[in-house]
Amino acid sequence: HTEPPRLIHLVRGDLDWIVMKCLEKDRGRRYETANGLAMDIERHLKCEPVIARPPSRLYEFQKTVRRHKFGFAAAGAIIMTLAVGLRVSMWQFAHANTARHLADQARQDERRLNFQMAFDRGIGLCEQGNVASGMLWLGRALELAPPDEVAMQQVIRANLNAWQRELHSLM
Repeated sequence: HTEPPRLIHLVRGDLDWIVMKCLEKDRGRRYETANGLAMDIERHLKCEPVIARPPSRLYEFQKTVRRHKFGFAAAGAIIMTLAVGLRVSMWQFAHANTARHLADQARQDERRLNFQMAFDRGIGLCEQGNVASGMLWLGRALELAPPDEVAMQQVIRANLNAWQRELHSLM
């Protein structure tokens, strides 16, 4: 009750090799006994490598996979899960690095803005005659000055010295 294309597919492979070994012209290449033939058919039914077929690593591996489908499927699922987890972790790591970089940049921008505001406010107060408050703002600007801008720090110190002399002359 099997359709011919499906029957051909079922017979092709190990059964083909077993039949060909039975029909071999050279007696030395045939099965020695009927028991050898029965053992090879039993191997075929258990999805084990048959003796009639030439041995190869790929063939033995395919038979091992067919015998242990559940184990290989579970191992494949675990490997896929680990691969997906690794990919997601790498994506989140890259996303976190980008967010950290943007946050650092925002902090630097805020610090520069606060520095500029303190410096401008200090100079403005000093020029308006409120030297004491202006010097406090200049001191704050010196604290906020970027460490790599040594020239700007020198300018602030020079202004503090000049306004300090002005403050002493006012008193």
